Amino acid sequence: MSDATHNRYLELAREVVEMYPSPTTILKTDCWNEATDFGPFPDATYYIDVNAERVAEARRRYPNSRFDVADIRTVTLPDASLDVILDFSTLDHIPDPATALDNYLRMLRPRGRLLLMVWLADGPTAALEQGTDGDRQYWFSATEFFGHVQSRFSVERFINFPETHNADWIPNRNENRWLQGFIACK
Repeated sequence: MSDATHNRYLELAREVVEMYPSPTTILKTDCWNEATDFGPFPDATYYIDVNAERVAEARRRYPNSRFDVADIRTVTLPDASLDVILDFSTLDHIPDPATALDNYLRMLRPRGRLLLMVWLADGPTAALEQGTDGDRQYWFSATEFFGHVQSRFSVERFINFPETHNADWIPNRNENRWLQGFIACK
């Protein structure tokens, strides 16, 4: 992911967080940023990731933050306990985004917001067979994915990012792939 895309996502996260009075309860759905040199995500109060090593590294770097190994489909935060969920390309690592979106909906308070960034494709949903099971990515059909989001949330804004991969990026795949963002409200 380019620095420009990463910086744009950070700007959007701050914008969404600033919609709420302090203190705001925020879930960030991965610890990649916190386990690398990008530093802690702004104002997150709870971080989860399925990768235990990534969580351990993030916890080592930021011992005053709360990090847990958890899956976005099954994380057990209480119902209506979050103001904001920040999903920085986490959903495209699981095969069933509907389950995760249902869990997001359950955890968000009324008028809570989801900032979501996901890789979409112009072809059918399929696994991108790259890496291990924990790092597998899925290319979601844009039409199908939009339907999942819009059936659960009110989409306030679609956010286009400059990141794209053309059809020749991976052998034997004909889909174009692009990064799409959403700000959605419960």
